[in-house]
Amino acid sequence: MSRRVKSVLRTSKSRSWLIGVCVLALCLASCAAPLSLRAPQDTATQPLSGFPFYAATVVVPSIDVHAEPADGSPVLARLARYNENGAPQTFLLEHTQVGPDRDQWYDVMLPIRPNGSSGWVRASDVAVTGLRDMLVVHVLSFRLELYEDGRLSRSFPIGVGTQDTPTPSGAYYVKELIRPPDPDTIYGHYVLGLSGFSDVLLHWTGGGVIGIHGTNNLDSIGRRVSHGCIRMSNANIEYLARTLPLGTPVRIEAS
Repeated sequence: MSRRVKSVLRTSKSRSWLIGVCVLALCLASCAAPLSLRAPQDTATQPLSGFPFYAATVVVPSIDVHAEPADGSPVLARLARYNENGAPQTFLLEHTQVGPDRDQWYDVMLPIRPNGSSGWVRASDVAVTGLRDMLVVHVLSFRLELYEDGRLSRSFPIGVGTQDTPTPSGAYYVKELIRPPDPDTIYGHYVLGLSGFSDVLLHWTGGGVIGIHGTNNLDSIGRRVSHGCIRMSNANIEYLARTLPLGTPVRIEAS
């Protein structure tokens, strides 16, 4: 039976994370530096119920993403268990369906171009985690909102992309958490790497990935200053780093 995972303003507190090492390229300044990573522990099991959102973390060496919930359908992408930065390969689950082979399949959002790409993966190839938190970014008003269980919990001031390198609107999710080796830079204390990409920076290292991060320049908050990433104070990014698991939905609105 097909099941729709509702896209509502709700959100999660799976906070048991592991630490590793990786490199992230973001849409800011030099955009490449060795960083430390945290990842959430998988907690939920099937059947899927009780949470507004679900993350799916790859548990096999590599995973085939199909155009339809069937082994015979075209393979859209083949992704490793860990992404290019060493983070556990994580997707945002959108639908579930039983395939013609009677196996369970998940329709998942993918961290690849074009933004909003999705495909089907076997349920047996991933571990599912329930999520309760969601971020909503309002570019025009320079605010980032945290929703917990559908209720507005916190609101933070932010800086966003310039008119030439705007922060792209759309639906994304947190794919990795990065801790820069030097906290006194434009990256600040933490970086939440998102599944989305800049609409204009097509040839940057790492493909122009967008992220949410702290900053050592508080004067940039409330302004259009970045190459597409979202800036906030170090205190606020530290709060999000403690709160949000991988897979957390992020909706960026032009308003």
